[in-house]
Amino acid sequence: MTLNSNTVEFMEEFNNKHIIVPLDIKKAGEGISHNSLKQTLYRLINNAKQGKCFQHASGPTIILHQTEGTAYLECCKDYDGVGFQPDITFVSRATSKPDTVIEVVDSNSPNSDKILAYIKEDINVIIVKTSEVTYDQGYKHTCPAKIIFKTDSMDEKIKKAFYMCFKLKHDENICIGHNENNKDYFLGLIQDSGAEGVKIKYHYASRPNFRGKKLETKANKQINNLAKEFVNNTSAQPKITTLNNNSMYKQMFRLEVLKINTDYNYFLYCKILDKNCINAFEDCNIKDCIGVIFTEDNNIKNNDIIYVNLHIGDYSRNPAFKNFYPRGMVSEEEFNKPIKKLNVNYWRIDIK
Repeated sequence: MTLNSNTVEFMEEFNNKHIIVPLDIKKAGEGISHNSLKQTLYRLINNAKQGKCFQHASGPTIILHQTEGTAYLECCKDYDGVGFQPDITFVSRATSKPDTVIEVVDSNSPNSDKILAYIKEDINVIIVKTSEVTYDQGYKHTCPAKIIFKTDSMDEKIKKAFYMCFKLKHDENICIGHNENNKDYFLGLIQDSGAEGVKIKYHYASRPNFRGKKLETKANKQINNLAKEFVNNTSAQPKITTLNNNSMYKQMFRLEVLKINTDYNYFLYCKILDKNCINAFEDCNIKDCIGVIFTEDNNIKNNDIIYVNLHIGDYSRNPAFKNFYPRGMVSEEEFNKPIKKLNVNYWRIDIK
């Protein structure tokens, strides 16, 4: 049977517009939207006449085409000495090495350690979110994506990685920094405090949390790894400001225990005798009564005088009476020492 030119043209057009995508519905940890988009991108790169175009939010594009390389699904390879398995790896025909990796993500963020390993190699990194890609965009030529280009400077690569991995917003002023007595890095939001200079609030990924009786700071192995790489590669010098984040200072109270209620954890009704705080608890005055919620018996008795470092969050349901969890007990000697404000070194990493 001989096909005429019209039939051949129709079949070519059909193959370009209609690609059969088999789904691995048993693939662990992958939903149907994730699996279908991954399979679709893979087949379009290898089969579509025009290849597949990925466009970064600011406009630049990458086109992956079968004439320049081949896409592979879940091809395991070492990146910066660690084995990773990107959703799609595009291997260049010219070098026979990975040129671009693609990760498809759903509501979660990409793993920052994985992204850091990728950007240390001479490759493009493309992140495609299922929630940001319509059906037409997935199948048509141009697909929206977040892209770290291999031609970007290391500064720019790491800045982009922070935005990808921690859901940063482009209208926020973002920084990384560390306190003068702590080399662990945090992710922060910069606020202009007028005459007081710069004020830094902790991003939710670095914000201290109170769990049980302990104060915990989130994260931060992943933030640390990215931040160290940025600081080691940037020519920018850190700026210095005073750390104004209340939660990172002890907020100390001298309290008289008036009554103990064991029906709800180990609840103490207390009167404030004195306080040693920085920029917090302005509405808690001497002689006011507050509640302190211990999670276990601390051998405290009625009429005891206790020294407590309080968590700044008010957990009361009744605004007329404030309840706080303790971060821990402090000694009388520690309570009487003035609180010294800390300096913080910080680097701007926001992308506008």
